[in-house]
Amino acid sequence: MTYAYGLTTECTEMDGSPVEQSAEDSFRATVTLRCAWDDRYNLAAELVDTIYARLPVIGARQKSISIVPFTHVDGATEVLSASYECAVVTVEYVRDKDTPDEDGGELFSESLEPSTENLPITWEKFKWKNGPPISAGEVPGMPFPSMDYMLTKYNLNSIPAAALTLVGCCNDTAVLAKTLGQTFPTQTLLFHPPTLQRKVSIGSESSLKWTANYRFTFKPQGWNKFWNVSKAGGPGWDTLQVWNGSAFVDYDQYPPASFSGL
Repeated sequence: MTYAYGLTTECTEMDGSPVEQSAEDSFRATVTLRCAWDDRYNLAAELVDTIYARLPVIGARQKSISIVPFTHVDGATEVLSASYECAVVTVEYVRDKDTPDEDGGELFSESLEPSTENLPITWEKFKWKNGPPISAGEVPGMPFPSMDYMLTKYNLNSIPAAALTLVGCCNDTAVLAKTLGQTFPTQTLLFHPPTLQRKVSIGSESSLKWTANYRFTFKPQGWNKFWNVSKAGGPGWDTLQVWNGSAFVDYDQYPPASFSGL
């Protein structure tokens, strides 16, 4: 499910938001969102390095984020307390002469590309219709057409730590492809090692920006589901379990993790 501005963290836009200001060489927008207090950091992480979604053609980019308890906002009627239920997250978007640009003013790009996974099949369950059981070398593989979600981010000041720590993980919450109108459910995207690059040319400044190319392979049934030939009711996708010393627990070969830091 998505919420205000296509965000996946549950939130609502507050009355009086957004505030937009335009001048000869600049544009500013301030968006104010309300969310559960415990969700404030998840919401803030989603807003990092985003562009102003109401007018994306302008390219106003996230500049600052602030968080205050809802009880500190003018007009709030809740009793002030050290224990808060809601937070107000305010994000400022700016487009001016100091806003960094890639060639053509690109901030990020998204695409979907075809891919195929070849799944093995347990040969012991098969036989020839007009002959004996087959041997291990005779069973066909099962091609499983899929697609890769490609996300490229430009003008990064540094390599996000998540780009190096999330390899081999799947998403623990739904992921929205903002320009594609596609939401990928939990555990359906697998993060591959990224391609990270800098462009150096004559006259380049000492502070060079990074370009990060992220590839996520989409599997509709989820990355922690496996093909079970012996599944009750017929072959299908199933969950593996592993003995932890005292009981069988679900086996997550691909650890679920948050992709918000990319």
